[in-house]
Amino acid sequence: MHLGTVDIYAVSLAAAASLVLGYAWYSDFLFKRYWLKSMGRTPAQFTRDRKKMDGGVEFILSLLTSVVMAAILAHLMDLTDTNTVIGGLYMGLFIWMGFVVVVLGSLVLHERRHLDYFAITAGHRLIELMVMGAIIGAIA
Repeated sequence: MHLGTVDIYAVSLAAAASLVLGYAWYSDFLFKRYWLKSMGRTPAQFTRDRKKMDGGVEFILSLLTSVVMAAILAHLMDLTDTNTVIGGLYMGLFIWMGFVVVVLGSLVLHERRHLDYFAITAGHRLIELMVMGAIIGAIA
């Protein structure tokens, strides 16, 4: 079985971009208030709940999930010989359509979440995967 090679620099940069995008996407300037409303939560509830969790733990877990996602994406791109920015954009799009939309859509349906929640969360994951793919493709 061919395990391929994964560029650690590309994975690190893609993971960092994921964190920056997530911070911006769910900020007060973009979708935070709509995202909270879609879950039936207020900013005060969100702030109260965030105080219960250690910020360092939250950051480490976010970083870990971003690194894993970037590493898997880089590995898939290597296995499929996808080594361009455009190829990385397409790979991100295809992974999003085949996995994120399906899994998130199922969760939204069964948990009876609002369509706005799906749109905001799926939109974030689409941009995230495409940006990661573009970065990995540019460096590969």
